Amino acid sequence: VGIAKFLSPNCLIRLGHFIFVEKLRELRYIEDVEKFKFLLKNKIAQLPKTPGVYAFNKGAKLLYIGKAINLRDRVKNHQGEPVLGLAKHIAYIETDSEIEALILEAKLIKKYQPKFNVTMRKESKMQNYEMAGKIKNQIKALEKVLANSRIFQLKEPGFPSIYQERIEAYDISNIQGKEATGSMVVFVNDKPDKSQYRKFKIRTGREPNDVAMLKEVLERRFNHKEWPYPDLILIDGGKAQLNIAKKICSKLNLKQIKIMALAKKNNELYIKEKESPVLLKTLPRETFNLMLNLRDEAHRFARKYHHKLRDKVLLG
Repeated sequence: VGIAKFLSPNCLIRLGHFIFVEKLRELRYIEDVEKFKFLLKNKIAQLPKTPGVYAFNKGAKLLYIGKAINLRDRVKNHQGEPVLGLAKHIAYIETDSEIEALILEAKLIKKYQPKFNVTMRKESKMQNYEMAGKIKNQIKALEKVLANSRIFQLKEPGFPSIYQERIEAYDISNIQGKEATGSMVVFVNDKPDKSQYRKFKIRTGREPNDVAMLKEVLERRFNHKEWPYPDLILIDGGKAQLNIAKKICSKLNLKQIKIMALAKKNNELYIKEKESPVLLKTLPRETFNLMLNLRDEAHRFARKYHHKLRDKVLLG
């Protein structure tokens, strides 16, 4: 220490480098340290603008190791951070590429386990856990809002809200056109109202023609002016069933009624305002469940009446 005041700054740097290397030699770290070049921490502007690995040291201890595409710019970013405040020197090794710097950084961190690398890694993990917790809470809150909402609808134009005050679902049941029946089930505010269920004994021919039978059922239903009109009609069927319902409602000037048809194959939902069907499984869970409940209830009610008529014929 006594002779330090007689040495030039460059000599002091070399002396510090020598002492640092000797201390690390005792710890068998000489292989990597000899590759490092050293600067005083206030000489950041002298760092090269090349890829490489840098380190902050205090005596024989490496506090932090990092990699950079541009050593000078990267180290500048540490200004004002505690780790740079504690450091005495900046050490660096230039590499030919960013990939080489990445590999060398990993090797050195694994070997030396610098205090600030370990601490920062733990804070990285802690922040990720906290962020994950926040996202999880946001998802739960969103699910709660959706669960309490009574209106679910697709973002696509023309998709109507399926939560209506009155929904009527229709189905046809027959065996080769014999003892054919039609059903109308009614859901009010998303719940079945069995007092408003209606069943129809098909009068149209005896050939298996579900579209013609549906046409008869709908025409007879709309002849009952005393029955409240539905907000939405759901039909068991596909495009043909949808079209006949559209035609009847248009003829009766009931264009305000929304119409859908649910085909059994792939559960495709045909909608009055859309050209292509929508897969039921792509809709929100509550919409999916309501559509299936409507169709299954209409099917159950139609089959029940069909079986009653068939048994009556068989028993003579």
